[in-house]
Amino acid sequence: TTLAKGLAVRLNFSYFKDGFHRLGVQYYLDKSLELSYNTIADRFHLGEYVYPIVKQDGRVPLTITQQNCIERVLLLQSSILIYCETDKSTIKDTFDSRGEDFVAKTDVDQIITLFRERFLASLLPKFIYDYQRHTIKDIIKFIEVNLKIKKDE
Repeated sequence: TTLAKGLAVRLNFSYFKDGFHRLGVQYYLDKSLELSYNTIADRFHLGEYVYPIVKQDGRVPLTITQQNCIERVLLLQSSILIYCETDKSTIKDTFDSRGEDFVAKTDVDQIITLFRERFLASLLPKFIYDYQRHTIKDIIKFIEVNLKIKKDE
């Protein structure tokens, strides 16, 4: 969220944060058609694969076919996918500092594994942001190249 908000400000893009949806796949298909160009979408469709598995709440996880369908729509809009990689302790500390309790801290290992699995299977141009190796300028360069835009630094 911190990275997504920072990118939106730096690039002067709009920002959209996704949440929990019972409508699942249909919601993401509809939303992908609604999002405007130059929008940073924080935690979009891949969560529909991860959280039904982690929470075991009766929802059916997003299939790879459904993910591909959503991403084909996103590809038409010049979308990219950025995965923010960080260590488990940082994620757990973030849960504490933000008071997040949607998932338990004991679920972090599984969440990381599942998000990474679907990230790697994505059809979208992808960038893995490791805050210990990359700077915000690295991401902006990736965005500029993949979306064929140029923003002032």
